[in-house]
Amino acid sequence: MVNYSVVFHGPLMLGNAVSGGSGESGISPLQRFQARIFVEERSVEGVISEPLEGMFIHWASDLEHLLVEDSLCTVHGRLIVRAGGQNLQWEVNSYMCFPFPGNPDDDQYMNRLPPPQPGALHAIGLCTRSTVPSDPNESCLRSFELRTTVYDRSNTDNHSTSFCVRCYLPAGPRFQATPIPERNALVAVAGEIIGVHEESGVIAILLHELIFLSARGQKRPAGDDINITSSGLGSTPRKRRAWDACGSRSGQKVNRQALVPSSPTPAGSSQDPLHVEDGVGIFGCG
Repeated sequence: MVNYSVVFHGPLMLGNAVSGGSGESGISPLQRFQARIFVEERSVEGVISEPLEGMFIHWASDLEHLLVEDSLCTVHGRLIVRAGGQNLQWEVNSYMCFPFPGNPDDDQYMNRLPPPQPGALHAIGLCTRSTVPSDPNESCLRSFELRTTVYDRSNTDNHSTSFCVRCYLPAGPRFQATPIPERNALVAVAGEIIGVHEESGVIAILLHELIFLSARGQKRPAGDDINITSSGLGSTPRKRRAWDACGSRSGQKVNRQALVPSSPTPAGSSQDPLHVEDGVGIFGCG
């Protein structure tokens, strides 16, 4: 089984620390935070534009680089989704993390933050199904579902997790002549996170790039897996013009005490083993 990497890049608003934050000399402290991905307001039919609540995992290189609660960070890391629907559970494991300077306990910290920006996803996977509206427009877009499989160390059965991402092709000349991938076609996508798909509850992205790695897919019979919808506007989400603190801020100073990880990993150890399949090196994520 080939494991791909789904990469998240963008800002995360950290909330309560779940664990981590201290360790012995020579140990890489493991930190876990409740976190929020900001979603920009958009009117796309079938998409709920809501901030995405999940988990952020960070291995600090040393005690001087520990993250703190209620802070804003720009993160580059791998993303895993372990459940969908109304119980969407995502997790971002940090490759690189750049915290916004300042003290989150300062009353003016939130006022100094830059304007909220949505995160982006880069993924590789197979097209499973698609939707082609009868009259595509800026709010009623063509879309397809991409299924990917990523390395997941916490899954003791086969060390992998499979999940789906809903991909929307923007209206306009750039993607006007781009066909929807056939079923089982292998594609790479990159795009802005715009919320969750209303029916399936999977993460939805607005594509910036679509690359056909293997256009060979299973030809669909007429009408199979294609939902014809009429154009129309979805419900308009409420506006969000500033970061919402998620977690611990309640007017009191935040307790920075944290837990020592039960099974720390020595500094310099690899978190991303290299998988070699059929003579091709594929970096797993774990």
